[in-house]
Amino acid sequence: MLSAAGSSNPDGNRLSYIWFYYPEAGTLSVATGRSGEPVAIENANARDASFIVPKNFLKPGTMHIILAVTDDGTPALSRYRRVIVSVAAT
Repeated sequence: MLSAAGSSNPDGNRLSYIWFYYPEAGTLSVATGRSGEPVAIENANARDASFIVPKNFLKPGTMHIILAVTDDGTPALSRYRRVIVSVAAT
């Protein structure tokens, strides 16, 4: 489960959210040639999202999930946060 519930904007502008997997920063590569999508994040455009860690890793490592929060002001401003998930070998 992922949550950006603590996000706020001091100007009162509306916020939009994008969660995405950042494979280059982590130590586990989960992309497949078949899907093209390395990690499916449910509700990736919502404040609260979730994903399932893929199985069958031969060694422990990390996965990085990034949150981009953007307001609807002029100009639109974005802030980023990173979630680092430690994955055990399975």
